[in-house]
Amino acid sequence: MLPGQAMEVRAGCVERRWTWYRLPLFRGIRADLDEASALDGTVTHLRRAVHRQMVADVPLGAFLSGGLDSSAVVAFAHEVNPGIRCFTIEISGDLEGGVR
Repeated sequence: MLPGQAMEVRAGCVERRWTWYRLPLFRGIRADLDEASALDGTVTHLRRAVHRQMVADVPLGAFLSGGLDSSAVVAFAHEVNPGIRCFTIEISGDLEGGVR
């Protein structure tokens, strides 16, 4: 299935398939957009997206991968919920060693 698609299956048969949402098309770099404006727009849209997802009836937490994306998400989530709990998992070099 492609991103944004949904499917209903009954008794092993596909009953219906549809697109839940459409991703915006990337139309290339705008010639009139300088680097500072592009960065500002990215921060604005990412902040807005994270803030929208911070509505819940239960306490929210986050799993951190150690990458820039999860760190940025938690930084914006912290603006809405300064007490957000964060978790990370370290897996040892050999899989036999398990999770620490």
